[in-house]
Amino acid sequence: MGLTINLFGGNKKTVDLGRKPAVRPQPIDKTGGYPANTETLVGLRDGTIAGLQHASPLARPPIMIPTSLVGVPTPIADDETTQERLNLLVAENMDTCQTITKTKCTVGTSWIWPRYDSKAMKLVWELIPDETIESIGINPSTGEVLAIWTHEQITVAVGNGQVEYSERKRKITKDQVDIQWLRKGTKGDYDEQSYKNVFQSMPIPFPHGADAGEPRGHSVYGANLRTYKTFHDVMQNAYQILAELQPKLNIQTDNIGDWLVNNGFG
Repeated sequence: MGLTINLFGGNKKTVDLGRKPAVRPQPIDKTGGYPANTETLVGLRDGTIAGLQHASPLARPPIMIPTSLVGVPTPIADDETTQERLNLLVAENMDTCQTITKTKCTVGTSWIWPRYDSKAMKLVWELIPDETIESIGINPSTGEVLAIWTHEQITVAVGNGQVEYSERKRKITKDQVDIQWLRKGTKGDYDEQSYKNVFQSMPIPFPHGADAGEPRGHSVYGANLRTYKTFHDVMQNAYQILAELQPKLNIQTDNIGDWLVNNGFG
């Protein structure tokens, strides 16, 4: 886009608003960006945020339509044994494919950590909420994710309508996984441990509309949050006006008895 400026009646100068003079050195952010505002974004989708509830019917289709249409990957192996195990793995995690799409469209990024659970003796896909990832270590040369730091407050039920809270920090790298419990509950396994990441598996980001070199993406709602808020406010005002007007039905007739008979009251 260009803007033509007439300099005091002299020569016209065209300015390209999409460009600017080069800045050296040019700053590049390799921190991974901020986590998603999950409470607001999920609340808009599900209608649980008071200030956005009237916009939820408009906000659900951009999320739920892609989610319902998502396919399931079909990996192909060279031998029958591996193929059978791949088929079993896909069957066990089929629903996860829809969850990945739903989450990344809503909050911008879905994180999946494929790892081996030594207690369950099987491969699991752990979904890590984006808002729990407080830091991302990135190789500035290659853009590879080197480390993930998570910080979570976990709520569990302990019976009789009671709950308890625990607080966990984790550092995940290709070489090692460190787990630290800052607050422990009474039910469950709360061992602090550091163990070797045998398969060198890292949490994998599935971003929506990510910028080049960024592990995190952008929510479908990102650029439209103000529009959704405006729509909610307009509808809220409209409903309030209708409630205050309290319209009533006014019927005029020359013969009350005939009207009652004609309307089933006679």
